[in-house]
Amino acid sequence: MTTPHRGRRYPKGPLVIAVANEGGGTRKTTASVNLAVAMAVAGKKVAVMDCDSTMNASCYLGYGVTDKKKHPERAEAVHARLAQMTSIHHVLHGTATLAEAMVPARTRIASEGDGDDSFKVIENLWLVLGSREIAFASHDIRDSRYPKANDTWVRRAIASLPEGMLDVLILDFRGSYDTWETTLLGGADFVIGALKPEAKDDDTLTTLRSNLAHAQEAYEFSDGAADLRYVLLNGVSGNRGNYYIEQAREITEFYGSMMLPPIAEAVSIGESYKAQEPVYFWLGPNEKPTKEFDAAARAIKEVWAA
Repeated sequence: MTTPHRGRRYPKGPLVIAVANEGGGTRKTTASVNLAVAMAVAGKKVAVMDCDSTMNASCYLGYGVTDKKKHPERAEAVHARLAQMTSIHHVLHGTATLAEAMVPARTRIASEGDGDDSFKVIENLWLVLGSREIAFASHDIRDSRYPKANDTWVRRAIASLPEGMLDVLILDFRGSYDTWETTLLGGADFVIGALKPEAKDDDTLTTLRSNLAHAQEAYEFSDGAADLRYVLLNGVSGNRGNYYIEQAREITEFYGSMMLPPIAEAVSIGESYKAQEPVYFWLGPNEKPTKEFDAAARAIKEVWAA
């Protein structure tokens, strides 16, 4: 299966990549963050836009608390502080620009603490801070009381970025599909479908393809489109049984040239999220998961074409 490549939506702005699947738990955030880190380490100016009310991408990149059940008071204190900062919710409602919602992405350097001295800034990488209020984003877009939160908000926001500020903007999607996702697709150049070798994930990716067709019709794409251009298979293992091996084979054969180099199952990837250290920093540049994300990032040829 192949997808035709189209022109870029923002010729003087960033390449905009949506990492999506309609299902939850397909490792969209893991892929978004670690692909972004791989590109940033290679010298590209990259930002991750946290489009999920869970704010997992924000947490992974140094703005949040993991293991909330053990640290509920600490988690709420940090979220209260983050709620006072400019976020994607302000961009949606037109009260801030996209650049104003960008903060330096960070990796943890101290085992405890939530202050700036517990983190190190990741060079060339930024985060569009997430917000819990995104849980209501679809409602806000449909509500006439919020005229700036309309279906073209993300296009306007990206077009407002200063020329040369970013090379790549990665949109980390929720594990659902609603008006919010349609508007995000309306601003993306193309989609990377993230999934694990499971029938459920494969089915939700198929459903996403139907939603993409609807979004393309709604936005009357001509100079760029949110095509499903690449597929990233996460959690690949030869030790999980024939079912998973067969699912991986079927997915790979169906999507063919659209497949990015896969990411193998590794407990260290889950550990890296809990530690708030993307795999490059948690494991180092020479370990297998780091090299796999680097290979996947380098296979996205549009990133390196400019």
